[in-house]
Order: sequence, then structure tokens, then C-alpha cells
Amino acid sequence: ERIDYWLSQGANISDRVLTLIKESNETPEEKVKREDKKEKRRLRKLDKRAKAKTSDEPSKAVEGGEEASAEEVAAEEVAEAAEEAPVEEKPEK
Repeated sequence: ERIDYWLSQGANISDRVLTLIKESNETPEEKVKREDKKEKRRLRKLDKRAKAKTSDEPSKAVEGGEEASAEEVAAEEVAEAAEEAPVEEKPEK
């Protein structure tokens, strides 16, 4: 009701507020779908960064003078990213 009131008074909706309005009107299935899509984008971005980093640094020196392969470095980065993954949100009350 308040949103309609302020719009009738000439207020403009910012992009962020528009997003919040859309999110508040979502069904639980739509919310899950949106969150899955967001997570896939995040994982693709991490993968792209890992590939770019390994192409910039073809080998990484390890203690003892040994060199790690690009695959090992990428695997380590993916493992680190998985550890940093956000914890699932608690269901709304």
C-alpha cells in the first residue's frame, strides 16, 4: 500500500527497490530457481578466474623447489572456493 501511495505522489523506484519488490512477490519455487541460477553464475566466475590465473602462472613453485601443475593449482583454488561458499540460509519464519 505504501509503495502505491509513494508512486502516486511521484516517487521513482530505484533498481534495488524494484528488485526487493520482485523478490518479496516470489513463490518459494521461484526463489530456489533464482538462487540456483545465482550460484551457477558464481561457480562459472570462480572457474573462469581459476583458468585465467593458471594461464597467467603456468606453474607455481612449491616448497622444496618442485613445481605444481596447472591442474593441481586449479584444483586447490576450486577447493578453497568451496570452503568459502556461503552457508545455506535458515528458512524464513
